[in-house]
Amino acid sequence: MCRKAPAKNQGCNHMICRQPCGFQICWICLGSCFRHDYYRCNKYRGKGGSPDDVSQMNAKKHLERYTHYYERWDTNDKSRKRALADLNTARDEHIDRLADTQRATQAELKCVVEAWEQIVKCRCILKWSYVYRYYVSESESGKLDFFGHLLGEAENAVERLHNWVEKEMDKYLLAECVSEVIQVFHTKLTDLTLVTKMYFENLVRAWENDLCGADNVVSESTESSRKRKDMKD
Repeated sequence: MCRKAPAKNQGCNHMICRQPCGFQICWICLGSCFRHDYYRCNKYRGKGGSPDDVSQMNAKKHLERYTHYYERWDTNDKSRKRALADLNTARDEHIDRLADTQRATQAELKCVVEAWEQIVKCRCILKWSYVYRYYVSESESGKLDFFGHLLGEAENAVERLHNWVEKEMDKYLLAECVSEVIQVFHTKLTDLTLVTKMYFENLVRAWENDLCGADNVVSESTESSRKRKDMKD
């Protein structure tokens, strides 16, 4: 790692330092993406220390906990605004350019707009998920672990979709591709969008049910994990 301060210029939270460094970090927790786990990333861990004044220690702990969740709320809010701007650009500019460059129909390119719409929705859900998480009592460890698991799976899914659509779009805007390549692009983007939607439906369902019915959601989440692994392969 080159130790230079990173600068965020896109909506995805998966950051890659410029060459020759190439180090990959998570913008949320600033940890390495090579050993990254969104479950650990979204979970608050109190810092050590033992001030003599107990009330001061408690106040410091509450402030640190609030800051932890606020920063994640703010990060996803900014990513949502950036994704909304990218959605508008896709509608107003990219679709027409792709249709011209790739000689594709508007219907064939509908998956691009749908992907950005899904990302905007997901970022909105994520930011309010951290508000919900903040108000869940720390004594409810079972609920916290379950929600943390679902939240981590959802974050991982939207980061994969957001990163892919940002990185891959330029390739198809700049050069004409054979129809088979466009079909692969369409299939891959559609599948990523559907899998991401599935993870967030699991998260919202658990949220709406106050984290009850864990067995059903875990079962669906496991199936989603299997599908995502198959997509990687």
